[in-house]
Amino acid sequence: RLNSKQKTAYEMIWRLEFRRVLPDRSIQDMGDWELWVAMLFDSASLTLPFICFGLYTSLPLQVVQILASFPFLFMIFFSTTFSPGAGLEGVKGLRFLFARFYLWCVIPGVMEGMEDCPKDNLTLYTVLSGCLGLFLFLGLQGVLYVVEMNKANAAAADFKALQGSDEFKQLQVEMKYVHTDGTPCGFGQTGVDYKDGYEATATEDTTITVSGGAEPPANEL
Repeated sequence: RLNSKQKTAYEMIWRLEFRRVLPDRSIQDMGDWELWVAMLFDSASLTLPFICFGLYTSLPLQVVQILASFPFLFMIFFSTTFSPGAGLEGVKGLRFLFARFYLWCVIPGVMEGMEDCPKDNLTLYTVLSGCLGLFLFLGLQGVLYVVEMNKANAAAADFKALQGSDEFKQLQVEMKYVHTDGTPCGFGQTGVDYKDGYEATATEDTTITVSGGAEPPANEL
């Protein structure tokens, strides 16, 4: 648990962080609840890719850092986050995919100068755009799962077709796995009829038993 000094220090850091990000007007009244939702999912949009790639893939650390950093780079280039309302025609339409754009739309003192901020369902768009990286990751994992499943089914079908071929059956007979009639040879079992010309050795199905402390014959050691 935090003592009073630690709580005071955390509160000072918290206030300085908000003062750095938000204008004075929003610090005075802290805005509406939509502002808090926008800040939460703006952070989630940049954090979820690291969680998904880091915990649910076997990729190396360097690859995880590169892939998970793409949403942040795209946000800088396409969300107009550093110049609200600006951007090239056509390209600036991509800003609706980023939660940072909707965060600007709810910050008092900034939202008045924003272009094309949605008047309805602003929080819904914020949540959806904040989880966009998660949705894309789940979609990618689903595609990879289907591809791997199709590969496994194709391999099983090929193996089943191979088992039914005459070459495979002849090879099993030559390897002494089955008899010519298809019945298994049953290695290690007594009373088994082996294929003509094959002699079982002591290492295959002969068990040497020593009883009463007697020494086994020298030729059986």
